[in-house]
Amino acid sequence: MSWQDEDAKRDFARENPREREVAFHAIGTPAPKGSVRAFAVPLRNGKFTARVIPDNRPQSRSWIALVVDAARAALGTHPPFLEEALRLECVFALQRPAGHFGKRGLKPGAPTAPHRKPDVDKLARQVGDALKGLLYDDDARIVQYFALKVYAGNAQPTGVAIWLRPVDAAEVMAAELRYTSLAGGGQRQPELATGG
Repeated sequence: MSWQDEDAKRDFARENPREREVAFHAIGTPAPKGSVRAFAVPLRNGKFTARVIPDNRPQSRSWIALVVDAARAALGTHPPFLEEALRLECVFALQRPAGHFGKRGLKPGAPTAPHRKPDVDKLARQVGDALKGLLYDDDARIVQYFALKVYAGNAQPTGVAIWLRPVDAAEVMAAELRYTSLAGGGQRQPELATGG
Protein backbone atom coordinates (compact mmCIF):
# COMPACT_ATOMS: atom_id res chain seq x y z
CA MET A 1 0.00 0.00 0.00
CA SER A 2 1.37 3.41 -0.94
CA TRP A 3 1.20 6.06 1.78
CA GLN A 4 0.84 8.60 -1.01
CA ASP A 5 -2.77 7.47 -1.38
CA GLU A 6 -4.60 9.73 1.13
CA ASP A 7 -7.77 7.59 1.16
CA ALA A 8 -5.74 4.47 1.99
CA LYS A 9 -4.04 6.27 4.90
CA ARG A 10 -7.35 7.49 6.34
CA ASP A 11 -9.02 4.07 6.01
CA PHE A 12 -6.09 2.30 7.68
CA ALA A 13 -6.06 4.81 10.53
CA ARG A 14 -9.80 4.49 11.13
CA GLU A 15 -9.79 0.69 11.10
CA ASN A 16 -6.53 -0.02 12.95
CA PRO A 17 -5.68 2.72 15.47
CA ARG A 18 -3.88 0.38 17.89
CA GLU A 19 -1.93 -1.39 15.13
CA ARG A 20 -0.42 1.94 14.10
CA GLU A 21 1.04 2.58 17.54
CA VAL A 22 4.61 3.84 17.72
CA ALA A 23 6.32 2.87 20.98
CA PHE A 24 9.80 3.76 22.17
CA HIS A 25 11.92 4.44 25.23
CA ALA A 26 14.31 7.34 25.79
CA ILE A 27 16.96 6.86 28.48
CA GLY A 28 18.11 9.92 30.40
CA THR A 29 16.98 12.32 33.07
CA PRO A 30 13.55 13.71 32.19
CA ALA A 31 13.55 17.51 32.07
CA PRO A 32 10.33 19.54 32.25
CA LYS A 33 9.25 22.19 29.81
CA GLY A 34 10.17 25.44 31.48
CA SER A 35 8.02 28.48 31.57
CA VAL A 36 8.68 31.45 29.34
CA ARG A 37 9.45 34.43 31.54
CA ALA A 38 8.61 38.02 30.69
CA PHE A 39 9.92 41.18 32.31
CA ALA A 40 8.92 44.81 32.01
CA VAL A 41 11.93 46.86 30.93
CA PRO A 42 11.77 50.66 31.42
CA LEU A 43 12.62 52.82 28.42
CA ARG A 44 14.20 56.30 28.52
CA ASN A 45 10.90 57.96 27.60
CA GLY A 46 9.22 56.61 30.76
CA LYS A 47 7.34 53.83 28.96
CA PHE A 48 7.94 50.11 29.31
CA THR A 49 8.60 47.30 26.87
CA ALA A 50 8.43 43.55 27.45
CA ARG A 51 11.46 41.30 27.37
CA VAL A 52 10.68 37.61 26.90
CA ILE A 53 13.17 34.94 27.96
CA PRO A 54 12.47 31.45 26.60
CA ASP A 55 13.40 28.23 28.36
CA ASN A 56 16.87 27.39 27.03
CA ARG A 57 18.31 25.37 29.88
CA PRO A 58 21.04 22.94 28.77
CA GLN A 59 19.34 19.97 30.46
CA SER A 60 16.14 20.70 28.50
CA ARG A 61 18.00 20.80 25.19
CA SER A 62 19.87 17.54 25.85
CA TRP A 63 16.67 15.81 27.03
CA ILE A 64 14.81 16.90 23.88
CA ALA A 65 17.67 15.54 21.75
CA LEU A 66 17.47 12.15 23.51
CA VAL A 67 13.69 11.93 22.97
CA VAL A 68 13.97 12.94 19.31
CA ASP A 69 16.76 10.41 18.65
CA ALA A 70 14.73 7.60 20.25
CA ALA A 71 11.64 8.63 18.25
CA ARG A 72 13.60 8.64 14.98
CA ALA A 73 14.94 5.16 15.67
CA ALA A 74 11.43 3.85 16.45
CA LEU A 75 9.78 5.61 13.52
CA GLY A 76 11.55 3.62 10.79
CA THR A 77 9.27 3.55 7.75
CA HIS A 78 6.16 4.41 9.77
CA PRO A 79 4.41 7.39 8.15
CA PRO A 80 3.93 10.45 10.37
CA PHE A 81 0.48 11.01 11.84
CA LEU A 82 -1.22 13.72 9.80
CA GLU A 83 -4.81 14.94 9.92
CA GLU A 84 -5.88 12.65 12.74
CA ALA A 85 -6.56 12.85 16.46
CA LEU A 86 -3.84 11.24 18.57
CA ARG A 87 -3.33 9.63 21.98
CA LEU A 88 0.05 10.22 23.67
CA GLU A 89 1.01 8.12 26.66
CA CYS A 90 4.18 8.85 28.66
CA VAL A 91 5.52 7.01 31.70
CA PHE A 92 8.41 8.93 33.26
CA ALA A 93 10.82 6.92 35.43
CA LEU A 94 12.64 9.20 37.88
CA GLN A 95 15.52 8.52 40.25
CA ARG A 96 14.43 7.69 43.79
CA PRO A 97 16.18 9.99 46.32
CA ALA A 98 18.85 8.36 48.51
CA GLY A 99 16.93 9.52 51.61
CA HIS A 100 14.21 6.96 50.80
CA PHE A 101 16.60 4.14 51.69
CA GLY A 102 17.76 2.91 55.09
CA LYS A 103 20.17 0.18 56.20
CA ARG A 104 17.62 -2.51 55.27
CA GLY A 105 16.54 -1.10 51.93
CA LEU A 106 13.55 1.08 51.13
CA LYS A 107 12.15 2.82 54.20
CA PRO A 108 8.54 1.88 55.07
CA GLY A 109 7.41 5.53 54.87
CA ALA A 110 8.98 6.18 51.45
CA PRO A 111 6.45 7.43 48.88
CA THR A 112 5.29 5.00 46.20
CA ALA A 113 5.33 7.65 43.46
CA PRO A 114 7.28 10.89 42.92
CA HIS A 115 4.76 13.50 44.04
CA ARG A 116 7.20 16.42 43.99
CA LYS A 117 8.78 18.43 41.17
CA PRO A 118 9.12 18.11 38.24
CA ASP A 119 5.45 18.52 37.37
CA VAL A 120 4.10 15.69 35.23
CA ASP A 121 2.26 18.09 32.91
CA LYS A 122 5.49 19.99 32.17
CA LEU A 123 7.32 16.71 31.50
CA ALA A 124 4.57 15.61 29.10
CA ARG A 125 4.47 19.01 27.38
CA GLN A 126 8.22 18.78 26.76
CA VAL A 127 7.78 15.38 25.07
CA GLY A 128 4.78 16.59 23.05
CA ASP A 129 6.71 19.60 21.78
CA ALA A 130 9.81 17.51 21.01
CA LEU A 131 7.84 15.11 18.78
CA LYS A 132 6.17 17.91 16.80
CA GLY A 133 7.47 17.94 13.25
CA LEU A 134 8.71 14.36 13.53
CA LEU A 135 5.73 12.16 14.39
CA TYR A 136 2.98 14.72 13.77
CA ASP A 137 2.72 18.14 12.21
CA ASP A 138 1.03 19.92 15.11
CA ASP A 139 0.82 19.01 18.80
CA ALA A 140 -2.78 20.24 18.75
CA ARG A 141 -3.52 16.82 17.19
CA ILE A 142 -3.02 15.25 20.62
CA VAL A 143 -6.51 15.00 22.05
CA GLN A 144 -5.74 12.44 24.75
CA TYR A 145 -2.78 12.57 27.11
CA PHE A 146 -1.85 9.99 29.69
CA ALA A 147 1.19 10.88 31.79
CA LEU A 148 2.51 9.18 34.89
CA LYS A 149 5.60 9.60 37.07
CA VAL A 150 7.09 6.50 38.69
CA TYR A 151 10.37 5.71 40.39
CA ALA A 152 12.86 3.72 38.32
CA GLY A 153 13.50 0.26 39.74
CA ASN A 154 16.87 -0.81 41.12
CA ALA A 155 18.31 -1.96 37.80
CA GLN A 156 16.26 0.34 35.57
CA PRO A 157 17.53 3.55 34.00
CA THR A 158 15.65 6.81 34.31
CA GLY A 159 13.84 8.04 31.22
CA VAL A 160 10.47 7.89 29.54
CA ALA A 161 8.45 5.20 27.77
CA ILE A 162 6.24 6.68 25.04
CA TRP A 163 3.30 5.27 23.11
CA LEU A 164 1.66 7.29 20.33
CA ARG A 165 -1.28 6.18 18.22
CA PRO A 166 -4.47 7.44 16.62
CA VAL A 167 -7.19 7.85 19.21
CA ASP A 168 -9.70 5.02 19.35
CA ALA A 169 -13.25 6.09 18.41
CA ALA A 170 -14.69 3.91 21.19
CA GLU A 171 -12.55 5.76 23.78
CA VAL A 172 -13.78 9.11 22.48
CA MET A 173 -17.42 8.00 22.58
CA ALA A 174 -16.99 6.70 26.15
CA ALA A 175 -15.42 10.00 27.22
CA GLU A 176 -18.26 11.94 25.59
CA LEU A 177 -20.78 9.87 27.57
CA ARG A 178 -18.89 10.47 30.82
CA TYR A 179 -18.81 14.20 30.10
CA THR A 180 -22.51 14.27 29.28
CA SER A 181 -23.38 12.43 32.51
CA LEU A 182 -21.46 15.00 34.58
CA ALA A 183 -22.56 18.01 32.56
CA GLY A 184 -26.22 17.33 33.20
CA GLY A 185 -27.25 15.32 30.15
CA GLY A 186 -26.80 18.14 27.69
CA GLN A 187 -28.81 20.74 29.57
CA ARG A 188 -27.50 24.20 28.84
CA GLN A 189 -25.76 25.77 31.79
CA PRO A 190 -26.33 29.49 32.48
CA GLU A 191 -23.54 31.66 31.05
CA LEU A 192 -21.73 34.23 33.12
CA ALA A 193 -22.32 37.85 32.22
CA THR A 194 -19.22 39.27 30.54
CA GLY A 195 -20.08 42.90 31.08
CA GLY A 196 -19.65 45.70 28.60
